[in-house]
Amino acid sequence: MAEAAAIPLEEPDMDPVLREIFRKETAGHILVVRQFLERCARGVAPHLVSEALYRACHTLSGIAKTAGARQGIKVAEPMEHYVRKLFDNGHGMNSDALELLHDTVRLLETVSEHVDENTGFFPEQTRLTAGWVALDLQLDAELAQLAAAAERTLAQSWQPGMPAAPDLSVLVDDAAAVPAEELTAPAPNRTSTTRLRTKRWPQGWTWRPSSHWPKPPAPPVNLPLPEDDEPGFGEDFDADIAAIFGEEATELLEQSEAAFGRWRADRADQAQVTELKRLLHTLKGGARMAGIRAMGDLSHEVESFLAAIESGTSAADAAAFDVLQSSLDELHRMREMANSGQRLPSARDLIRQIPGAGGRADRAACRVHRS
Repeated sequence: MAEAAAIPLEEPDMDPVLREIFRKETAGHILVVRQFLERCARGVAPHLVSEALYRACHTLSGIAKTAGARQGIKVAEPMEHYVRKLFDNGHGMNSDALELLHDTVRLLETVSEHVDENTGFFPEQTRLTAGWVALDLQLDAELAQLAAAAERTLAQSWQPGMPAAPDLSVLVDDAAAVPAEELTAPAPNRTSTTRLRTKRWPQGWTWRPSSHWPKPPAPPVNLPLPEDDEPGFGEDFDADIAAIFGEEATELLEQSEAAFGRWRADRADQAQVTELKRLLHTLKGGARMAGIRAMGDLSHEVESFLAAIESGTSAADAAAFDVLQSSLDELHRMREMANSGQRLPSARDLIRQIPGAGGRADRAACRVHRS
């Protein structure tokens, strides 16, 4: 018993559909990086980081995190951090950084082909991670030196004898003590009647009551805000991944409709519930990887509802089948909108209906007779 407890549980392999999406998207952004490296080979260092390179590194790190590819995250994250810092500060890559970038994308390519392997399969991982950390520390030191040099230059640019900046505090103090409605534009043809107040103001300005002074603006109208207006696309939305996912989503939804139809025809067939739940789990993962949050959230809620039916917490009654059909219809609509690049509305109202659709029941009550 002790030996069995000491054996770590193996992590489940990535779903084949998600693995293919991860592989294709990784390959596309690695191509962008290699094109940058080819251009740098024809030039002289340092090489400025292009926006295309920055976006490619950012996406490589993001999709590794979304897919849960731990071996890719370990190298992609420090790589993206260093490249972003170069891009933000307008610094270029030296030859050491280019070599490290070349080896890193080669490793990421291997990870995408062997995403279920453990650390031992990627012996270069430790060296690459340490290399990016070292470069990042070196860049921090260079930026600190440049900042210190800029401060010294600014301090040396002022010499004794140069006129100091005018002291405006007197004007500010006077202005604070005078009602705003008495201050007007210069009136050269009028004689000041408030010499005490204007003696230290610029020549040509005076005080006089004015009925033409603009009235204060009306207070803003506080309009009610919509409740949690979540965007259909998350911050990590990627059009390229979404395009790949759109093809897979079509097939997944067709298979889901088929499984749902078989279950509806034979409501005692629990194998169809399991199959439908598996398909929606894959759909959820692909949608979230592509940053299509509204679709991922709805898929997750339907998957959870099916798990409740499997466990007997919810009943597979008429209301449950109705809400499941509505959810599949909405997922079809979301897929079509995502494919055409339209913004997806949140399915909040439908998501709220799902948990309460099936009445509470034990496992036996879920096994409905053939209709």
